[in-house]
Amino acid sequence: MKTFSVSAQLEPLLEQMSRDMAVPVEGLVNQALFTWARLHGYLEPGKQVVAAPAEPETTRVPVVPEPEPRFEALSDSTFPSAPRQRRIVLVVQGREVTVNNERFLLGRDVTCDLTIESPRISRQHAILHVVGEGLELEDLGSSNGTWFAGERIERRKLLHGDEVHIGDTPVRIEFR
Repeated sequence: MKTFSVSAQLEPLLEQMSRDMAVPVEGLVNQALFTWARLHGYLEPGKQVVAAPAEPETTRVPVVPEPEPRFEALSDSTFPSAPRQRRIVLVVQGREVTVNNERFLLGRDVTCDLTIESPRISRQHAILHVVGEGLELEDLGSSNGTWFAGERIERRKLLHGDEVHIGDTPVRIEFR
């Protein structure tokens, strides 16, 4: 862990943001650094950040590692009805986003691989797992749920053309 000083002007702002958002100051600092690094080309989109080993110091600002997946892959990973894919594309709010890694986080938080701005979407709402030739979606305990065909789902295999709702936002899956 590294220590650093925060300017006297920013310290009260960080404390207020921490209270208002119910997030520890360390989490806000980590999120800000992660976002700045990604926006300025220091991190590739979707690339995970691995925390360095802790160094003993008096004041610490931890680097929060990516959470481990909370599930095991479903046994049928062949997905016979899915066409052989070159890439997976999500169509959401009029834009197309390519799923560029095996673990793709969706949510309201700017550190997600796909950020969807909606008050009905949790900060870290759901995660897509590329498994073999297919795709699995897992809800991360979101408040407003993840929905498929009008039913709330926790985990589901997705096929070409499927449409899920992340909170109230439709997301169409395409294999190209």
